[in-house]
Amino acid sequence: MPVGEDTRTRLIQYLAKKTGDWHLAEDLTQDAIIRLIRFTEQERVENPPALLFKIAENLMLNHFRQQRRRASIELVDEIEGDAPTSEQIVIDREQLGLVAAAILRRNPSAEVIPFESRAVEIVLNARDTVMTNAERLASLPCGGTNCSAPLAYLNQ
Repeated sequence: MPVGEDTRTRLIQYLAKKTGDWHLAEDLTQDAIIRLIRFTEQERVENPPALLFKIAENLMLNHFRQQRRRASIELVDEIEGDAPTSEQIVIDREQLGLVAAAILRRNPSAEVIPFESRAVEIVLNARDTVMTNAERLASLPCGGTNCSAPLAYLNQ
């Protein structure tokens, strides 16, 4: 082994002080020793403990960079995933309406029991942008079966 037990212990203590996490320090030390062993199999090293500390410090920095990246990716996912867009709401409602229509077409005696059995009137302006109209549609009451209300209205 290119380093002794005392060097390993000092490295764990150094990394634990830097990271504030003893278990992480042990993991980083183990990874650094493995990398040092692989490196010394191919190259001659004058000062293995110094190289070991440098490898461990680089591994620690990489670990914290990856954590920061993961945290920013998770934050972006949370921001994007919190609420559906206006377009997605409209698409979902259209799809649910098609499913309800298919069920009624296949089984005319089926009873549609929406949460809200009244058709909601909404005025869309053809001259408005698609997003403006989509936002108006998205402001309609939510509910899994509200899309069947127009079908119930047409069947009266």
